[in-house]
Amino acid sequence: MDFENYGLIEQPFIDVSVIDVSSKDKRVNGDLYAEKAAHGKLEALLRRIRQKQTISYVSSQSAELGSGKSALMAAAYWKLRKERHDVSPIWAQATGGISAGPTVGRVIDAIISAGHTEKLRQKVGSFTFTAVKDLLSKSYNIPSTQISGKLAEILELPETEIAQKFTNVRRSLLTYSAVDFFGYFLSLFVAAGLPRFVIFLDQFEEYVQAHTGRASLQKLGDDFRDLIQGASTKTSLVLSLHSEAEEILNGIGYVRRVAQIDQNTKITIEPLQEQDGVELAKKYLSAYRPSKYTGSEIFPFEPKVIEHITKTVDGNAGDLMKALGNAITRGLDTETDQITMEFLGEPRNYVSILGKPPPKHLS
Repeated sequence: MDFENYGLIEQPFIDVSVIDVSSKDKRVNGDLYAEKAAHGKLEALLRRIRQKQTISYVSSQSAELGSGKSALMAAAYWKLRKERHDVSPIWAQATGGISAGPTVGRVIDAIISAGHTEKLRQKVGSFTFTAVKDLLSKSYNIPSTQISGKLAEILELPETEIAQKFTNVRRSLLTYSAVDFFGYFLSLFVAAGLPRFVIFLDQFEEYVQAHTGRASLQKLGDDFRDLIQGASTKTSLVLSLHSEAEEILNGIGYVRRVAQIDQNTKITIEPLQEQDGVELAKKYLSAYRPSKYTGSEIFPFEPKVIEHITKTVDGNAGDLMKALGNAITRGLDTETDQITMEFLGEPRNYVSILGKPPPKHLS
């Protein structure tokens, strides 16, 4: 048997819970998203972006991978990219180190890779000190001469070197950091009349959790303050968190005062309910059907199989998709016509699909 027997052209579910918007594989890049299972979360995030809010958090109670934070952010990214021309969505992953420089460097690299610095060059011409300072004067009453000069110098470099120079700017300009430069860099695009950036910073919780101890937390607070101040009025930031990272940030006075994490700023991802799991499965299965397929939306699965697996994995979307992929592989290997509850309840099948023995009422 092969995928054709299940009305599929290939495996819809991958075994690794990962989002990479740069991939052309729609199972990985987040372009597949079951909006029905999100219960308005996607629209809530897009609404904050339309309102030009500076910061939005996408969080989950669980720190486990696969909860759906990155998937929601990626769905918003693709929606903006396809449907809006007044904004430019940017995707980057935070680093796990305590320095903000590499994370800011990744954001700048993503902006460069998307061709935005070239668009800026076409608007401005050459990045002379005068041209850069004139642009910055539209956002700042008295732009820093040092930052203006360094920006002009860096932006004249080949694109392959710009992000690295930003990341390590403190080596040549001791009084300023990459985060300080970030706001100035964004201001150039706003002043030139280019579309507003919406920056999706995935894995931000890992950057937050890398900070332990008083000195490290103080640095986190300082860098976070500079990040928000630099972004204000120039861009919208969408940051991923979970409950443990929230607790760390909430201990920083600046966050409580200016970038508070509450029901207004935070989109909380809830575990999937059983019917949500069915909707998610439908979305992925439908994307890998032959064009003339007319069968059941969830074939080869019985609905109760998907519902049981969703409940068993505690509503974790990543674990659900891994298990559904295991079930399809196991079904094909055993030449099974349909993945039923009877099939799932067979101990060897259950272990192959979910990695543990079945409950007594199934076996």
